Amino acid sequence: MSSAAVTVQATGVVRLSDGAVLPVEDSGHANPGQAFRYDPQLQGYIFNLCLKGFLPGAYRINFVAAGDPTQHSAASAVR
Repeated sequence: MSSAAVTVQATGVVRLSDGAVLPVEDSGHANPGQAFRYDPQLQGYIFNLCLKGFLPGAYRINFVAAGDPTQHSAASAVR
């Protein structure tokens, strides 16, 4: 469950078409330490991923949540 008390950290980005692992870089230093920011109005997390050099296609960003050993992921697309 989303909460400001739960730290969420990005661990990698994978391009789904070929499995290429890409660097996790935040845009504008908005996410120090690759940590997602919790937004109480959204009641969820935000990560400003820098897409420089990303090709159009489907991607998966991997992340871990504090206290949970399981790696999670979210799918996204670049146009």
